[in-house]
Amino acid sequence: MHAHRFIGTVRRGKLVLDQKERFRQAVEGFEGKRVELSLGPKKQNRSLKANAYLWGGVYPYIAEWSGHDVEEIHAAMKHLHCPRKEMAMPTGELVQVTSTRILTLEEFSEYVSRVKRWAAENGLNIPDPEEVAL
Repeated sequence: MHAHRFIGTVRRGKLVLDQKERFRQAVEGFEGKRVELSLGPKKQNRSLKANAYLWGGVYPYIAEWSGHDVEEIHAAMKHLHCPRKEMAMPTGELVQVTSTRILTLEEFSEYVSRVKRWAAENGLNIPDPEEVAL
C-alpha cells in the first residue's frame, strides 16, 4: 500500500488539512493496519521564475534545434529526465507518474540541470537564466 501526502496548516495547535475528505478516505483504507505519520514543513515547489526559464529559455532552444514543438519537447524531456513517483489510485492500483509540477524546488532544479546536460551532450548549448530574455 502506498503512502499518501496531505498538506495543511497548523492553527492554535491543531492541524487543518486542505483536503479533509480525501484524508478521511485514505484513513479508511488503512482500517485495521498499523500506520506511520510523518510531520514536517511543506516543501517549496519551483518558483515562477524557474518555470519561466524552463518554458521560455530551455524548451524553445531544444524545440528549434529538434524541429519539434515545445509541448512535444516537454513530454520527451519528462520521459527522459523527470523522476517518477508512485501514486495510489482509489481502486488500490499503484501508478507510476511523472510531472514537473510535483517536484520539490531541489528536484526541479536537478531536472532542469539534467535537461541542459542532455542538450549539451548532444551539441546544443542552452544559455543560463541571466542570458535569456523572458
